[in-house]
Amino acid sequence: MKSLAATLGLLVFPGAFLIAVGAGRHLQPRRFEPAHTLWIIFEWASRMGRPGALLLFLLLPALAVAIGFIALMRSWRVDSSLRSDPMAAAVLLQRPWAPLFVACASIAGAAIFIMALAHILRD
Repeated sequence: MKSLAATLGLLVFPGAFLIAVGAGRHLQPRRFEPAHTLWIIFEWASRMGRPGALLLFLLLPALAVAIGFIALMRSWRVDSSLRSDPMAAAVLLQRPWAPLFVACASIAGAAIFIMALAHILRD
């Protein structure tokens, strides 16, 4: 199963990488790094044409989905512990979420307070 996971990751990686490059090139002006390198990679990848884009963004991910679905269904039939995992996840989802939200709100509030205080002290 580990080698299958690595193979599926390799099938999805090129498309995911190029999507990240496309998004990352706008983070800074083009003359600064790493935006400059991302622009070079994006311009190189934009020359691949429709067949290359079809392969990277449609065929390889679809192949990964199909192979992954088949492997999971085969494992689902054979492995009883895999069948019991969704029930364990459902039990966790029934727990009260209020303490988690209180903790997240407290951490966010502390982060905002610290950033505002640092901004005030810096000026």
